[in-house]
Amino acid sequence: MKFEYSERMAEAIAAVLEMDGWDAEPVDEIGRIRFSVELDCKIREAECEFRVLDNSFLLLTGYWGITADQESHRDVIEFLSRANHNMYYGSFELNAESEQIRFRISHYCGEKHPQLTAEQIRHAIRISLATVERYGDGLLSVIMGYENPKAAIEQAEAS
Repeated sequence: MKFEYSERMAEAIAAVLEMDGWDAEPVDEIGRIRFSVELDCKIREAECEFRVLDNSFLLLTGYWGITADQESHRDVIEFLSRANHNMYYGSFELNAESEQIRFRISHYCGEKHPQLTAEQIRHAIRISLATVERYGDGLLSVIMGYENPKAAIEQAEAS
């Protein structure tokens, strides 16, 4: 079964990534475009993945190699819930099986003839990277047991 996605939107995203110097993988057979980024926090790298659908896209930004182990699971969930509480764009999520933590942002582009601009693509990337950088140190301190979730969020949101 062939997965349906907007090739036009995938090409637009790939073109912006190339124009802006991101070293992205080519669009795969199900409309995914992946690239890595360096972060300005203690978690040094993130993996980004655009998932192009027929009339929208998701941008998933996951912390490279950072997962919530069973010992910190409850505190990580509290941290992510607190972070999501006042968020306008996107949200953090925790995969219950792999325990991977990622930030998700989505954008609807229209039903009949989806339109996607370079500005919309760059906006999604900027929000995602700013958010994972802002909360990265706090998340790491909660996973390591150095900080409680409430204090880690207060510190992240004060910056």
